[in-house]
Amino acid sequence: MRIPQSLVDGLVGEGRESWLEGLPDTLRELAARWGLLLGEAFEPGGTTSWVAPAHAQGREVVLKVMCRHPEAEHEAEGLREWAGDGAVHLYADMAFDDTRALLLERCTPGTALAGRPADEQDAVIAALLRRLWRPPTSGHPFRPLQAMCDQWVEALPGRSRTGAHRSMVDWRGMA
Repeated sequence: MRIPQSLVDGLVGEGRESWLEGLPDTLRELAARWGLLLGEAFEPGGTTSWVAPAHAQGREVVLKVMCRHPEAEHEAEGLREWAGDGAVHLYADMAFDDTRALLLERCTPGTALAGRPADEQDAVIAALLRRLWRPPTSGHPFRPLQAMCDQWVEALPGRSRTGAHRSMVDWRGMA
């Protein structure tokens, strides 16, 4: 199975090479477990996930296999919360070691927003965001967006959360 170059280039860091080397075996295992006939990976592909169309019991689906990372840690739970209302259905998921796999409803694109006027794009996105917004169920695993933003700031070379906060305060004071 072909691995898109964007995934090869995007997986940098400790243990990522071994994840990539084990990916073909992981794909075979998931295909057998879920009864999938896998297609070729979507191109150009992502930087942390192998994603491809598949067929399962006569249904068109998508298999997404990702190297676990903080931004996607609760992707399956989020899709379960939406239950197909404004997002694709999640049919199955599996987490093991440093891998998370999602079996998803296949979404066939319609009219591309990129070719539409900006005000129409804004209206579509705003309507989708209103549709997706809902309070999470009690006991949810989701962390505040601020926690993820703090992780990003800490990962920037030469930056600290305190420095980023001070910059934000200075920026707000300029208005």
